[in-house]
Amino acid sequence: MENKKSDTIEINLADLGKELLRKLWIIILVAVATVGVMFAIVKITFVPKYSSVATIYILKQEGETTNTDFTLALNVVKDCTFILKSHAVLDEVKNQLGLSQSYSELSNSITTNNPANTRILQVTVEADTPEEAKRIVDAVCTVGVQNIEKAMGFAQANFYEYGVLNSNPSNRLGMRYYGVAGIAAAIVAIIVISIIFISDDSIKTADDITERLGLTVLAEIPSLNDKGKGYKGYGGYGYGYGQSSSSKTKKTTTKGAAKK
Repeated sequence: MENKKSDTIEINLADLGKELLRKLWIIILVAVATVGVMFAIVKITFVPKYSSVATIYILKQEGETTNTDFTLALNVVKDCTFILKSHAVLDEVKNQLGLSQSYSELSNSITTNNPANTRILQVTVEADTPEEAKRIVDAVCTVGVQNIEKAMGFAQANFYEYGVLNSNPSNRLGMRYYGVAGIAAAIVAIIVISIIFISDDSIKTADDITERLGLTVLAEIPSLNDKGKGYKGYGGYGYGYGQSSSSKTKKTTTKGAAKK
């Protein structure tokens, strides 16, 4: 009688869950190690940056603002943003403050934000020190407002709020980033363990013998070497015609084996 071997891999979710629980310590260790390594790298390579935020108010009217004025202000916010980061503005700022930065470096350190449905333009500058960040953002807004007036022909872009000193680094990673890194590492560990478990096609149980070899297990003869040690895997079974894993391991009587 020919042995039958199934080419289909069946995934037992219960067994997979047990395997993940059994190796939970590995998953936790991977997550903790990832967070630890990430923290150490950040600690060694971290260069603090500080930011300061100033505010420009677009189209400020002395009297009541009409709907037309409000719509016009929203339309020119993007134009104002472009002008603030133009060569005309930043080159003048560099000359006034004596900055050694290139135009692209200075431009990349500046970000703008227009809160929804407002005429507010928030300008943020990031620098090596809080004082430097405030000095640059104030100069950018001052020179920027002057150039906006020249380019657009109206004097209604107002420097509303100067930059403030902020002693807390703006580029420090928060705890949520470490948490996300730990969770991501744990997920990767779970995926790797699951793949190894699913791809393992070794014979471990009597059901595996029946399914893959087409033999029926009738009995098990425990080995003296296995006493008190629990199940030893494939080595704990014999199958076929008097076949065993070793001279001392337990044998299993099967039916359906070929006869000599």
